[in-house]
Amino acid sequence: MFKYIKLFPTHSEYETYINEQDTFLPNVSYCIEHNGVHYKEKSKQSAIYYNVHFLDSDGTTVLETLQIEEGQYITNPYINSQWYIMGDSSQTIVSFPYIINEEIWFIKRISHDDSNLLKAVFNVSSTTSPTNILRSSNISLVSEIYLDGVIQNEIKASYTFNELGNHEVWYKLIDNTKIVGWMFQNFDHLISVTIPNSVNTIEQYAFSMCDNLISCTIGNGVENIGEDAFDECKKLTNVFFTNNSSLKIIEKDAFRECNIESITLPNSVTTIGGASFYDCTALTNITIPSSITNIGNIAFGNCSRLSSVTVEATTPPTLGNNVFHNNASGRKIYVPNTSINAYKAASSWKTYTADIEAIP
Repeated sequence: MFKYIKLFPTHSEYETYINEQDTFLPNVSYCIEHNGVHYKEKSKQSAIYYNVHFLDSDGTTVLETLQIEEGQYITNPYINSQWYIMGDSSQTIVSFPYIINEEIWFIKRISHDDSNLLKAVFNVSSTTSPTNILRSSNISLVSEIYLDGVIQNEIKASYTFNELGNHEVWYKLIDNTKIVGWMFQNFDHLISVTIPNSVNTIEQYAFSMCDNLISCTIGNGVENIGEDAFDECKKLTNVFFTNNSSLKIIEKDAFRECNIESITLPNSVTTIGGASFYDCTALTNITIPSSITNIGNIAFGNCSRLSSVTVEATTPPTLGNNVFHNNASGRKIYVPNTSINAYKAASSWKTYTADIEAIP
């Protein structure tokens, strides 16, 4: 739509440039912007105007019509959050209007129930190359995909986005009780994921080696986090569990080599698998709930900054070997006051007798 846009440091430079132009292309208006201020266009030809229509989600009812001059921005605040461009076959969201027969049509996004949809956020770095959002082998596992809230006509492994930056992708899984193994392994553009409450199992390697994954929210229906599910997600800092979590088992290596700084496990977890938090070198404190019964070998080994461990169980859980090996110097293990003697007497806890204190 924009035939010509030029930026100038100062308004005087803009005026100088305009006055020096001996020839203007026919039917072209010049839109100059400096620090967010639009200066008046100057043209020797009549400006071109377009009608901009905003339609309801049924695509037939016109909610609003604007007339804009070519070169101007549309400032309707809802474009990026509630509208997509009618006639764009990919239905992706764009900042600037798309012209169809000299008319511009925006259609209101179709609302959807997202309570049982898997939500992912991808950081898009190219508007010319497609971004992978799904493995080709897993297309058959998805019945619907929404890009930035807009349902897609075709489910594909990758899409080309019209804007750089973060984009929300919602997946309606045919079997919404599990995230299958390896589903998002090595997806470099994935930065955030929200597991819906309908899911009860995150299978092995589901999100492993997602190098830029920062945040994960795990729904309250998840009972099992599989082996290596988030292994080597080296930027994964935030892991949140929704209220009333059903989580019982964290399998071995589940969060190995992540960047988690602090975590409170839900009061439903019974088993923490071997090396499940191994080499989480940013981890400084962890709260292990009263439901815990077993902690596997080197579960928190090589967490070199781990200085505070709170175990809320009154009965000492069974420990594997070297569970707290190579933690921070002076690391403390806090247990219920009434259970201090029980912990110090438990055979698997004797290595840590000097570190055990009452929960403050």
